[in-house]
Amino acid sequence: MKTDYESIIQTIDSPVEGERTVVVACFKVNNQSHLELRTQSYGGDHAGWFTQNTTSISANQVSALRAALGIGSALPEMIQQAKIDEKVSKKQVQADENCHLKIWQAESA
Repeated sequence: MKTDYESIIQTIDSPVEGERTVVVACFKVNNQSHLELRTQSYGGDHAGWFTQNTTSISANQVSALRAALGIGSALPEMIQQAKIDEKVSKKQVQADENCHLKIWQAESA
């Protein structure tokens, strides 16, 4: 989807070195806007960061996503619980660390 203007809202580091997720607000002249979640990989000094996968989220979907994630104040509790769960199942986490889903798709700028 071609946009007239974009602004990076947040860059989220991945536990996998050389990967990240970028949250981008995309705007068009006709006042239509959407968010994009871009999974990126680092291709070295010459290639830099490049997008592997893009998921577009419309304005209507953003409100549904916020509702699905719950009230913002509940998020710290969810994160704390996830840390506890990770400690409890550390052996399982270590066993699965070598399994990564890679999507091999390059998008041109």
